[in-house]
Amino acid sequence: MTELSLEQSAIIYAPLDPVSVIACAGSGKTLTAVRRLVEIRRQLGSHRGRVALLSFSNVAVDTFRKSYMSLMQGQTLGAGGHRVEIDTLDGFFARHVLHPHAHRTMQASQAAFLVTGGESFLSGFTFQAGGLPRRHHEHAGRQTCLRRLFLLR
Repeated sequence: MTELSLEQSAIIYAPLDPVSVIACAGSGKTLTAVRRLVEIRRQLGSHRGRVALLSFSNVAVDTFRKSYMSLMQGQTLGAGGHRVEIDTLDGFFARHVLHPHAHRTMQASQAAFLVTGGESFLSGFTFQAGGLPRRHHEHAGRQTCLRRLFLLR
């Protein structure tokens, strides 16, 4: 187990207030972030709230998850111990904002979902930046709007 610096300990065991950490590569930010996540969850106890550790990078998220699992291995989780989310900012936003709430804004009758472009039902369409999807066999001047196909399940 890595020994924590005074600065890392101050961040990890700080009260439940917003904290910003700026440090160079290799300074222990990942270790500090994961330990802070565990400590926040500990301080919340059985409170039903969730704790999220978010990053822009999939690589960072994978590292956070592995570190968290390693740190929690063999530890008993309290009532709120499973209320931890480690995800990308995009994934978190899609799962907790877009999917459950976007259909209201779009006035759709069903929940929205994101299309990545690799879905089998899109095999007959081409995509161009800034344009609407087009069927392969359609004339270049005619575009088919798939708004309902993209937004509804």
